[in-house]
Amino acid sequence: MKSMRIIFTKHGELKFTPQGGRDMRIRYSRKEDILLIEVSDEPIDYAEEVGPIIVHFTKDENPVLLEILDASEFLAEATKVAMRQGEGEVEVSV
Repeated sequence: MKSMRIIFTKHGELKFTPQGGRDMRIRYSRKEDILLIEVSDEPIDYAEEVGPIIVHFTKDENPVLLEILDASEFLAEATKVAMRQGEGEVEVSV
């Protein structure tokens, strides 16, 4: 069984570290309905938008930050697909 360290910060962030992995931060803005997933602290060079998701990359094309716009709608749809599909990976079209 893999373990994971999870920390809730006073600023409303969720920070987790998979076993043997690096820290990731997750923040949600209720006012803007945006979910931010920070996967690296490397400098951002450029971003690409695909549907409701904006992915920020380093100059070496490594993802740094994911912004999920209209997050409540996106997550509701992803949850519906996952519930119908059952176990395994879920792919949501954007």
